[in-house]
Amino acid sequence: GVEAMIAAMHVYADNPAIQESACTALGRMCERNGTNQALVERSGGIQAIVAAMRSHPQNIGVQSEACEALRKMSALILSYAREAGKQVMPELLQLLQNAKVMYITASGRASAEHLLTIIEKETK
Repeated sequence: GVEAMIAAMHVYADNPAIQESACTALGRMCERNGTNQALVERSGGIQAIVAAMRSHPQNIGVQSEACEALRKMSALILSYAREAGKQVMPELLQLLQNAKVMYITASGRASAEHLLTIIEKETK
């Protein structure tokens, strides 16, 4: 399940195909499902998705699916950023800004813009 997927993301961190597929799957599991969102959060899924974005900054698929997955758990993103401390917020903002200007999918770009908007509102 979720834990195995996140473990695979750690083991195969250099494999963009696995990162993209895992981001897609985690996003789908979290869509309108608070139980799965909580499980993903407890299992380190947000950190794994952010790590995938960091490790594959030029991969359109990884960036698009990571933005989509994070949007589907956007309520968790703010608490994650708050708990992780101020050092995480600039990196997350930078990753989303970078993804937004890439030739990612339209839905991925919209997701990045949505996340940037809610994070920027929260930090003002």
